[in-house]
Amino acid sequence: MKYAQYYKCALQVNPSAYSQYRGKDKMEESEYNTQILNICKEENIRVVGLADHGSVERAENLRKLLTDNGILVFPGFEISTAEKIHIVCLFSPETDANELNRILGQLGMPEIKNGTEKSNLSCIDIAKKIAENDGFWYAAHITSDNGILKLGQLQHVWINELLIAAQIPDSEEKI
Repeated sequence: MKYAQYYKCALQVNPSAYSQYRGKDKMEESEYNTQILNICKEENIRVVGLADHGSVERAENLRKLLTDNGILVFPGFEISTAEKIHIVCLFSPETDANELNRILGQLGMPEIKNGTEKSNLSCIDIAKKIAENDGFWYAAHITSDNGILKLGQLQHVWINELLIAAQIPDSEEKI
């Protein structure tokens, strides 16, 4: 008889370049990548969602390191919708960087300068395009200033059937 297997996941792991959005000093990429791998091993994390703001290439070295060490990686990106909601979009582990860039190009992004520009498409329109490309998405850090709950007036997104998950970024005590 077979039973379900459960895996510990981290569905928003960011590459080293992402530190610029948090106001922290950038760590050397190889050192950062090794630290992420070590944390995954220590915490028995077997599945990772890997996302950078509006970019794919800066995550490729970390993706390879994790994959080479037996961690299943769902590659993708984080973007800001026309409503300024941050969402994380993830795809099959077989999806390469060229395909991810093609999908990113479909999402109404202006010329990407720093990765945090907002799309000209609504959250629901982006959700439809992600589904058409066999990906999945979730509303990121929903209680933060650019999260779906803090922005208000977005009940149509909150109750939409395309929203299957939302990320609460911290403990309830800190919200």
